[in-house]
Amino acid sequence: MTSCPNDELAEEINSVNAIYGPSTITLTSNPSNSPPRRPNELPVTTTIILRIPNRPDFSFLLGFDSKYPSSPPRVIGTASTSSRGEGKKCLDVLSGSVQKVWQDGFVCLYDLIEECVERFGDMRGGELEESAAAAAAAAAGDETADTSTPVSPTVGTTSSPPSLHASFGLESPPDWVVSEPVTEKKSVFIARVARVQSTETAKKYLDYLLGTEKKIAAATHNITAWRIKQKPGRGPNGVPSDCYILCS
Repeated sequence: MTSCPNDELAEEINSVNAIYGPSTITLTSNPSNSPPRRPNELPVTTTIILRIPNRPDFSFLLGFDSKYPSSPPRVIGTASTSSRGEGKKCLDVLSGSVQKVWQDGFVCLYDLIEECVERFGDMRGGELEESAAAAAAAAAGDETADTSTPVSPTVGTTSSPPSLHASFGLESPPDWVVSEPVTEKKSVFIARVARVQSTETAKKYLDYLLGTEKKIAAATHNITAWRIKQKPGRGPNGVPSDCYILCS
């Protein structure tokens, strides 16, 4: 890793990495080829690779001139992507987030990461909804195409398309019991508890929760646990009788 000539930026990078992990921001010795966009814009003196916590499959190149934080970070491009076509969407999100959070004279990388975490969470939620809708459309198409088996008409009943919970292998959404918020040292904790019959269902509940609740998926400290009660003995009498999940 190369050194950072900007003291404020160097201190900010250390703080961000202490919060999110040492690989969140790394300095690169490769010079930026991004030309100044305005006549009075200074050349880039420091280039970093930024990774957003809830999108570890992507990394971005950001450039800074010697005036930062009096000048905004410059979005140079992607350092790595998981699939073709996704990079442009994520770059647009990053660029929009820079414009939203940067203020003249104030460091902004922490706010930038938090903004991107939320907006990437919105993108993920939209992708899940599109996936569920596509599954429903495909199932409806299969029913229309299948004419080999006669179906007896039933008065007063209609078939429902697969819902979002079905895409997680659940018969119905989790029945969460939610606690009141508890604040401790500026951190807010909320407990969610649900009763299930197996650890497999418990894991599906967690997948559903993280897939549908963007703020929970983006939280810094999620804690999960379950307790399984078992009857004495082996065989049928030894299966789990109940299981509880705690999320915060």
